[in-house]
Amino acid sequence: MATFRRGAVTVDLIGAVHVGDAGYYKALNARFRRYDRVLFELVKPEEFDVRQLSRSQGAVSGLQRVIKDLLRLEFQLDYIDYRARNLVHADMDSGRLGERLRQHAGDILGSLLVWSIGDAARLQHADGTVRWTAWELVQAMTDADPPRALKRLLARELSEMDAGFGDVGGFGFGSVLIAERNAVAVGVLQRTLGGKNVKKVAIFYGAAHLPDLADRLRALGFTAGPVAWLTAWDMRPARSK
Repeated sequence: MATFRRGAVTVDLIGAVHVGDAGYYKALNARFRRYDRVLFELVKPEEFDVRQLSRSQGAVSGLQRVIKDLLRLEFQLDYIDYRARNLVHADMDSGRLGERLRQHAGDILGSLLVWSIGDAARLQHADGTVRWTAWELVQAMTDADPPRALKRLLARELSEMDAGFGDVGGFGFGSVLIAERNAVAVGVLQRTLGGKNVKKVAIFYGAAHLPDLADRLRALGFTAGPVAWLTAWDMRPARSK
C-alpha cells in the first residue's frame, strides 16, 4: 500500500492479491471502512450489479476452487464486501474492454510473441539451471505442511512472472489491460474528489497497475508518501505463527 498526498487529500494505492488468506481480506474490509471512497477494479458487463459479488459461488470455476482448497486460500470475490456504500466501481466494462482488445489485435499478437520468446529465457536462472522443476513440486506436495510449501513455490514463480509482465507494457496488450483501464480509474478518482467531504480515497487495483497509477497521481500533483505492507499469504511454519 502506497500513500499519496495533495494538500488535504490522501489517496492510497492498495495492490490487490486476488487469492489470499481469509485474514488478509478481513483486514482489507476493516481498512476500507476508514476511507470516504474505495475505487476498485472489475471488468464486468455494464449492467451487472457489483453487490452480487460478495460470497458469489459462481464467480470462479471448480478447478480454481480445487487450487484454492489445496493452498488453503480464499478468493477476493468471496470475501471483499462489495456491498459497502463507499465502494465505487472504477474500471472498463467488458464490452468496452473487448472492443479495445479487438482494435489492438495486431499489437497484442506481437506482444504475446515477444512474451513467448522471452518466456523460454525466464524458465532458467542466470546460471542456466532450470528455475522450476517437477521434483520441486513433488517435494512441496510431500512436505509436512503441503499448503505452505506450495505457496512458497508459487510465490517465487508469480513474483518473477509479474516482473516479466512489464516487458510487454509498451505494446497494445499492456496499453489496454493496464494503461487504458488505469485512465478510467483516474477519471473516476477525479470525479470522486470533486464531491463534498471526500478527502481520503483508496484505489484497490491489481499490483501490475500500481506503477502506472503512481505516475498518473504524480502528474495530478500528488506526492508519494509512506509504503505499508499487508500479509496476503502467510507462509511461516505453523509453529512460528
